[in-house]
Parts: sequence; C-alpha cells; structure tokens
Amino acid sequence: MIRLILLIISFVGGQILSVNFSNIRISALDLSVGIFIIWALLQRKLQVRPVKRYLKIFGLFIFVCLISLIFQLKNLDFLKIIISSLYLWRFVMYSLLAIFISQDKKIKHLSIWGLWWGGVTIALLGLIQYFLYPNLRNLQYLGWDPHQYRIFSTLLDPNFTGIILVLTLILGMYLFNTQKQKKVIIAGEIISFIALLLTYSRGSYLALIIGIFVMVILNNKIKLIWKIGLIGMFGVGFILLLFLLPRPGGEGVNLLRVISVESRIENSQEAIELFIKSPIIGYGFNTLRYFRSGFDEYSQSVSGFHNSWLFILVTTGILGLLSYIWIWWNILKTLYCSSPSTSLREDNKNFSLDISSGSKNILLLISFIAIFIHSQFDNSLFYPYVMFWMFMLVGSFSITD
Repeated sequence: MIRLILLIISFVGGQILSVNFSNIRISALDLSVGIFIIWALLQRKLQVRPVKRYLKIFGLFIFVCLISLIFQLKNLDFLKIIISSLYLWRFVMYSLLAIFISQDKKIKHLSIWGLWWGGVTIALLGLIQYFLYPNLRNLQYLGWDPHQYRIFSTLLDPNFTGIILVLTLILGMYLFNTQKQKKVIIAGEIISFIALLLTYSRGSYLALIIGIFVMVILNNKIKLIWKIGLIGMFGVGFILLLFLLPRPGGEGVNLLRVISVESRIENSQEAIELFIKSPIIGYGFNTLRYFRSGFDEYSQSVSGFHNSWLFILVTTGILGLLSYIWIWWNILKTLYCSSPSTSLREDNKNFSLDISSGSKNILLLISFIAIFIHSQFDNSLFYPYVMFWMFMLVGSFSITD
C-alpha cells in the first residue's frame, strides 16, 4: 500500500516534483518507479516465465535501441551516449511495472482506483492553477513553454495534462460500470471533463472524441440507430461547449490557431529529412538533441519530435519502428483473442492480459487508441506520466494466477 501511495503521489506531483541535473530532468515518479522495482526484485517476486514473456514482447525493441546507440559511438562521445541511454532505461523501468503490478494481487485492484484518483487530483489542481496561476511565462527562463490562461496543472503542459485527463475520463467510465461509488465517480468525471476543456488541447479533444466513438461502436448492447444518435449528440454537445469556453486573450486559447500546426508540420518535415539520411537504424535512441540544428539545450520541451512515431523512426529507424509495433501488436492481439483458450497465455503462470472480461478489454483498447491519436501531435508514447498510466493499466488487468 505504501509503495502504491508513493507512486500515485509522485504521479500527481508531476514536473513540480522534479529536478534538473546538467539538462537531465529526473522526476519523483522516476525515483518512485525505480524504488518500486528494486523493492520487488529484493522480494524475489519476479518469476522466470513472466520474464521470458516480457523479453518476447519488449526485448526486440530494447535490443534495437541499444544497437542504435552503439552505432553512434563513432559520432558522439561516450558521455553523450550514456546520457542518451537514460531515456531507454526509463522506458525499461516503466514497462517492467506491468509485470510487477500483475504479480501483486493487493496492488492490482487498488492501482486502478489510484490511477483514477490521481487523474482527478491533477484535474483539481489544474482548476486551482487556472484561477490562481494562469500564466507560465515567469517560468520561461527555466525552459518551459509560456502557456497562458490554460490548465497545465502539475505537468506544466496543457497538452500532456490533456491526455492524462482523457485517460482519467475513460477509466472513470469503466469504474462507473463496475463499481458502486456512482456519485463519487460522476463528480470526479465532471471535474476532469471541465479541466480537459480548459486545457484548450485540440489533440486531447480529438483523442477523447475518437475514443468515445470507438467505445459506442463496440458496444453490442446498443442498436445501430442509437449509436448514431449518441455519437451525433456527443459531437454537437462537445462543439457547443467549445464555443462557450472563455477567451481571456492569447493565442493559446484560440482553437483555430495555426502557429502550432505550422510548427508541427515543420517539425515533421525535419524528422522525415533526418530519417532519409539514416533509415535503417536511425540516429540512436534519444540522441536527437545532438543532431538537430538550432535545438535549445535549456528547453524543457521534448528533445526529439512531436510525433511519437516519427521520433521512433528517426531515432531507431525502420527496425525500431517495426519492433515497437511488435510490442503493441502482441498486447492488442492478446486482448482480442476470441476466448481465453486462444489467448497468448501458454499456461497459468505466464504474464498475459485477462481477456475474460469484455469491459476490461474495451477500457484498455480505448485507452490505447486515445494515446495513439494523441501521439500524432505530441510525443506522448514516451512521456513518463503516460507510460506510467499505460503500464500500470496493463499490469492491473493481467492474470498470473
């Protein structure tokens, strides 16, 4: 319980609970995840079969990332390679959460509620920030983007806060259908939805809309005509709410702004140009700060590219992209096998998703879809707080009995 509380507090603390050492940002969440994994290893809770399963799914991508870094030893000094590799080790740490959470029956159930309450707390803190601290310009000297009159909460970024709130809303819908605390869940969902609107994050809006669309389409209990009606009403209602949002001033609250669109297009063009020069193995995982022209080393923005898929493609090449797709192909294939007997589970001790509950499958699928949509606009696939959510969710809905 203490370990889970530490994880959730660190998650809620966001970038507020982080420090920067020589342009290497370490958050309380990084430390908490590391402590959690070390503690689990000391308790010898990791079995051989789940490790084999983990290596089968994640091993190829990790190997390609390591090779991509080794290939850059001819272009970068050893210290820069070590610094760049920290990003990979963080990915390994966070992905290991799925195994360790799945093997702890006490934490599995509580972590679902912990994630949801963590998301709602970020929403609440965001609303407080919106009224008391609406301007991030005075932290611009530290490298943060100067967001104004938008909810950026403890993550100090409205776009990443937005996707966390979308995931909170999706998880809340699942809890509403499976738990008894309906009033509490409704209140939390309303708070999270209002906070999401005030992020003015169009990528997050789109992630929620497509997530809801898929959720309704996959619901076999609703007739087609009602599905069309529900989707239409939600779409119209959402658009009307956007028109009612306050516009206190600044480009950030303008939902028709084109500056960020142009910036992302230029960012993607740069990524494609770099990819063409090294298409097979890329430039090395997280080494882009050393290859991109005009990159501000003091910026807190991602030192890669906004689009997660282009980030993978440029840093690890075609091999890295295929091996990363392999990860999610395995997870999603496990979700939608027709029955437990046809799942990827070879025996009861293997690490695999519980596909016996359709609602869990839908929750995981919708969450993944929302993240994948959002990752087209921001590097959310490798954002620590999104990775934490993804792998905690996968671990919580896994079976190892």
